[in-house]
Amino acid sequence: MTYPHPPYRLGLDIGGTAIKAGLVSDTGEVCSLARLEARPLMSVSACRELAFELAEKLPDLPLAEDAGVAVAGAVDLHGALVLMPNIQLDPRLLACALEQELGLSCAPPINDADAAALGELGSRPGTSDLLLVTLGTGVGAGIVSGGRLLAGARGCAGELGHLKVAPEGRACSCGGSGCLERYCSASGLLLTYGEQPGRDPRVREAREVFAACRAGEAAALRAVSEMAATLGRGLAQACCLIDPELVVIGGGMGAEGDLYLDATRRSFDSRCLPPQRGLPIERARLGNAAGVVGAAAWSRGRPA
Repeated sequence: MTYPHPPYRLGLDIGGTAIKAGLVSDTGEVCSLARLEARPLMSVSACRELAFELAEKLPDLPLAEDAGVAVAGAVDLHGALVLMPNIQLDPRLLACALEQELGLSCAPPINDADAAALGELGSRPGTSDLLLVTLGTGVGAGIVSGGRLLAGARGCAGELGHLKVAPEGRACSCGGSGCLERYCSASGLLLTYGEQPGRDPRVREAREVFAACRAGEAAALRAVSEMAATLGRGLAQACCLIDPELVVIGGGMGAEGDLYLDATRRSFDSRCLPPQRGLPIERARLGNAAGVVGAAAWSRGRPA
């Protein structure tokens, strides 16, 4: 078949609250992007509904050759989900729906943070060691070392959100307690804000906490400061093991990095190994599209 444009690949980034979908060219250009509401994806009908909605929101979808799917959970080397604390998904049903309803060949799923790491790596020629941290519904990470994605023997490499940063701290959906995710995710920030004196009881979302922080509200400033200090502590622990060239902060909360990354860097520098002081910690270049770009790249044949 001859395409009027370069062939595209569909990238799906399935999170706990939203599904991002995009058509991505071989050069990594996002040519079309859509946001869909997340839903439980265990049933055949729900997967078919998602396929139909994609066809409606991405009119150029017939130009796509295949699809890659990023999910908010741990994925083993065979593409099987082994830990999925924030969403429900059967990737086999989703792959069948994409194939039967849209005619797409679907690659085995990849962890969403791993996909984002691949996307960010592609935007940084010459970089071979990178830690990508996603802050959103949960906290995840993708690790690239020597130019290769590290998934681990059981797919659990990069589960940064479950580092223990607060002994006997908040209970976590993984079954443990005191996890980084319970302090640096959107819900974690809301919990910290709710503990502050003088908080606004009308605030119900993390973005509202950030907005209050920008407005100078004392309770929001304290909550964001606590989140930044905890994030720096968690990054210092992670970098003791993997020693990346740089740390990239993405996910839905990454766009607010100007409010907390300076404090995160200070917290990191006070706790990291001396040779790692001053390690670049920066915002993702691709923003919320990183997972979509990485998932599409994964569909080309596991580039890492």
